[in-house]
Amino acid sequence: MGAVLSLQVPVGDQPADIEQQVREMLALYISHPNSLILAVTAANTDLATSEALKLARDVDPDGRQVYRGGRRKPDRSLGGPSP
Repeated sequence: MGAVLSLQVPVGDQPADIEQQVREMLALYISHPNSLILAVTAANTDLATSEALKLARDVDPDGRQVYRGGRRKPDRSLGGPSP
């Protein structure tokens, strides 16, 4: 199963607490000790402020279930494109 945590502002007829509902649903699934947490973050995002990594740390503080290598949008990295 995969899920994306990027809902911060309700859209259309979504409930006002949609972000909290998604966080709780994700925590329910990833808190299972046999779950593997693939925390993917955009390349132009500071890992220290990554919502995916924060949620993973909250659920798995020892980092036993977390794969932190996922980066997306490398063309938008903070260092710019490589020659």
